[in-house]
Amino acid sequence: LVGRREILRRVAGRLRSKRPRALTCRAKSLTCSLPPLSAKVAGLAPQPRGAGEQSYAFDADPRDHCETDVRAYRHIVLLLRILARHLGVPVSDDTPRCALRIWDPYFCRGSVCRHLASLGFPHVHNANEDFYAIIRERRLPEYEVLVTNPPYSGDHIERCVRFCAASGKPWLALMPNWVYDKPWYSQLRADGAFGSVAPFFLGPVRQAYSFRMPPGAWRPEHVGADGRTTPYLASWFVHVPEARAAARILRALEAEEARQSDWAVSRSLQGLKEQARRKRAPLR
Repeated sequence: LVGRREILRRVAGRLRSKRPRALTCRAKSLTCSLPPLSAKVAGLAPQPRGAGEQSYAFDADPRDHCETDVRAYRHIVLLLRILARHLGVPVSDDTPRCALRIWDPYFCRGSVCRHLASLGFPHVHNANEDFYAIIRERRLPEYEVLVTNPPYSGDHIERCVRFCAASGKPWLALMPNWVYDKPWYSQLRADGAFGSVAPFFLGPVRQAYSFRMPPGAWRPEHVGADGRTTPYLASWFVHVPEARAAARILRALEAEEARQSDWAVSRSLQGLKEQARRKRAPLR
């Protein structure tokens, strides 16, 4: 009997000595297998990389800090010059310089001014200011054409288009193609917000337009060191309020389109896609 009790005591002692060690190892392995929480999962705001983050005069979502590539502006040079002539702004075939006054109400780092100036349009207003406050306070700058790539977050695109539609001035907005199918955009068309003529569309034939997040700004993990990103397929939505002028400008663009293969133009977004597809076919 004594021998049996001694055996049971020793077995129980061994089990007690092993259990804490096993549980400790188990807890350690669970802790090590869990990855650190990302800022998004932890509910924290994303932090900028580097020390070059821009301060803004308005509430800004860091995901919106993308500047338009100069290639997108090259595609609208002819359109802007035709618009300038229509608006009575002197345009000479002897020089690329044009005095057309352009307003881009959404500020990032100001590259739109540099890009358009390099293409012959030095009079561009793009300042670090609150677009919506300017509208409320009626402090609009003097301009003839609005050219912009609005922020994609929140309701910025809708607010931009509504302002443009009510402005009575020509405008070019570089926006994702899916904007065309948004209920609010369809309602604007149905309500006649664009007047007697709907916007037409201009876009790239081959590679989609890209955008660049500036140095020092916060970047999502999928954006590389050069800051380049292509979040959506985008096209220029173009509106000229006067129907006759819009038709004349569109005919001039269609004539030029036949002589080059970089961009396409069409009255409809679907037509733009088909036209770009036809122009790509011989290049394959």
